[in-house]
Amino acid sequence: MNPSVARWFQCAVLNACFLSCSVAHARGPASIHNIPDRGNGHSLVALVLTPQNEALREELQISDRQLQELKDLRRAHSQWVSAILQQWGNQQKPQPNAEFETEKHLRQAHKDFLVGLKRIVTPEQFTRLRQIGLQHKTKFYSLAPLGWASILDELGLNDEEKVSFSADVKRRSDDLKVETIKLRAEIPDTLNRFVTDKQKQLLNDLLGEPFQGIEYWPSDTATAGIYRGQGMSPLLKIVRKSDVKKELEVLDEQDRELAALSRENRRLERELLSKHRRDRSNAAKLGLPAVAPPDDLLEKLRNEIDERLWKILVPPQVKRLQQLLFQSRVGGESTVPLLSKSVASAIGLTSEQHETLRNEYRDVVQRVNEQMDRDYYTAFDKVMGSLTSEQQKRYRELVGKRFDKWMQ
Repeated sequence: MNPSVARWFQCAVLNACFLSCSVAHARGPASIHNIPDRGNGHSLVALVLTPQNEALREELQISDRQLQELKDLRRAHSQWVSAILQQWGNQQKPQPNAEFETEKHLRQAHKDFLVGLKRIVTPEQFTRLRQIGLQHKTKFYSLAPLGWASILDELGLNDEEKVSFSADVKRRSDDLKVETIKLRAEIPDTLNRFVTDKQKQLLNDLLGEPFQGIEYWPSDTATAGIYRGQGMSPLLKIVRKSDVKKELEVLDEQDRELAALSRENRRLERELLSKHRRDRSNAAKLGLPAVAPPDDLLEKLRNEIDERLWKILVPPQVKRLQQLLFQSRVGGESTVPLLSKSVASAIGLTSEQHETLRNEYRDVVQRVNEQMDRDYYTAFDKVMGSLTSEQQKRYRELVGKRFDKWMQ
C-alpha cells in the first residue's frame, strides 16, 4: 500500500473507532457538546426509526401511529435545537452569558424530547427500549457503559466494589479497543488490492495528509438544517475553525477578511430566508400553493461566497482546504474512503470496480465482525465474572433479554 494512503486509512480507522458514535451539531459553543445525556432520548428514537431495524420495531410492537408520532417528535426537536443554535451562531458579537443560556435551552429541549417520547410509547415499550438501548451501546465492542455511575448504582455495589469494578472495566475496555483497531485495519488493506497505482496516487492527492484537529465537521446544511444541501458554504464554515486556520497558516489580514466574509454571508442568508418566510406566510394567507425553498438562490449565494473565498487564500491554502473538505465528506459517507461515491468518481473508479469493492467490503466486514463479536463476549464474560451472583442477576434485569437482531 502507498505509505501516504496507508497513513490516511489508519487514521480513518482510528476516527471510526473512537469518534463514530459522537453526534454534534453544526454550530454552537464547544461546551454545549459536553451536556450530560444530551442525546439519550434522541438516540433511543433513532434506533426505532432506523429503516433497517424492522426487527426492533416488531420486538417493541410499535404501531404505525406511534411510528409517525415519533417521526414528528424528532422533526420538531431537530428544528427547535437548530433554532437555538442558529440564534447563538447569528450573533454579531458574543453576548454576556450567551453560551450559558444556549446550554440551558438545549438541556430543556432534550428534557422535553424525553417527555414527548414517554407520551408516545407505553411504559412497557419504554422500559424495553431502554434495555435495548443499553445493549446497543455495549454491543458495538465497548464495555465502557458498564462502568457508568448509573449502572454501578443499579448493581448495588459499595464504594470499594465500584472502584475495583470500574478499573477492571476500563482495563478490559482499553484492551478491547486495541484489538478492535487491529481488526478494522484489515478492511482498508483488503480493499486496496482492487485499485491501480495511479488511482492510489489520485486518492492521495485528493485527500492529502489526514487532519484530525476538528472535533466535528460542520454539516452541509443551510441555517442548521432548514434547507438541506444549500446555504452557507461548507468551505467557509471549515476555514473559520481555529485549528484549520493554524493548519493553513492563515495570516492575520486573511483572518480579518474571512471574518468579514462570514458576517456578509450570514447577513445575505438571513435576508434571503426572511424573504422566503414572508412569501410563504403570504401564500398561506391567500390560499395559494406553498412556496418552494429558495434552493437555487441559496446555491448561487454559496458559489459567490466560494469565489470570494478563493481570492482571499493563496493556491497552497486552497488545495489543502479542498482536501479537508473531501475528508469531511468521506467521513460522512464511509469509514473507508474508496467506498465513497465522491471519491470513487474523483479517482476514476469504474462502476465494476466500485461494485467489486462494495462486495468485498461486505465480506471482509462480516469476517471482522464475527471475530470482534467473539472477542467482545469473552471480555464481557470476564468482567461479569468479578460480580457476585446477586449483582449479575441485577444486571440481567437491567438490560433484559438479549436482542440479537441488529440490522444497522
